[in-house]
Amino acid sequence: MLLGANFFHFGDGTWVYDSATERKREQMKLKDLLPEFYSEVEQLIAKQGLTVLIEQLPYLEIAARCPCGDDFCSSFNVKPWRELNVVEQNIVLGKLEKTIELGAESGYVIVDIDNCGRIIGFEVLYRDDVDAALEKAGFKKIISE
Repeated sequence: MLLGANFFHFGDGTWVYDSATERKREQMKLKDLLPEFYSEVEQLIAKQGLTVLIEQLPYLEIAARCPCGDDFCSSFNVKPWRELNVVEQNIVLGKLEKTIELGAESGYVIVDIDNCGRIIGFEVLYRDDVDAALEKAGFKKIISE
């Protein structure tokens, strides 16, 4: 969830500042920053017949990396494809509701869905390719001390 200019909230209660959000929005699209991962996710979601999720993919913008700092973690949050409307905001929607394991051939890829059916993040573990692409795009890993 975006708060202020560059602060993001993760479902576990953690807040993180991410300077990469200062870029132009079109440069943060998932499909542009991680094209190979995007294609893989699109195919994996299609295999599960989740058409409504596929329709969201072109609009997703990477918001921030997971702040855990684990060397095997390349998880990240995305800005959902649509904002919550006033009614949804007033009845506390937009919270993590379910996760869907996509069955990637390498590592683990899990998509996080909120209770409005919006993709809000990807849990990506043991994927050096995604980690390297995020780093190259300026989404630096947050190292915990």
